[in-house]
Amino acid sequence: MTLRKRIAASLFVLAAILFLPYWAYLPLLAVAMVLVPFYWEAIVFGFLIDVLYGSGGTLFSPAPLVTLLFLVILLPIRERIRWNL
Repeated sequence: MTLRKRIAASLFVLAAILFLPYWAYLPLLAVAMVLVPFYWEAIVFGFLIDVLYGSGGTLFSPAPLVTLLFLVILLPIRERIRWNL
């Protein structure tokens, strides 16, 4: 995947996080993690989701950890999926 496509995908996901409801941007983020190889930007987006929409009452947030866990689970699965983007 070229750098332009990766930046475009990241900007699209960022715009979705800022302007769409959670039931629209969470599946979009999951699809981006599947299609874009090593999409570690998702962890930053998890922190952003927590900062913007988190309750703020807890010391430890699960949003970045959930995205990290999802990325780690996807690593072996991504090897079997062949996308030529």
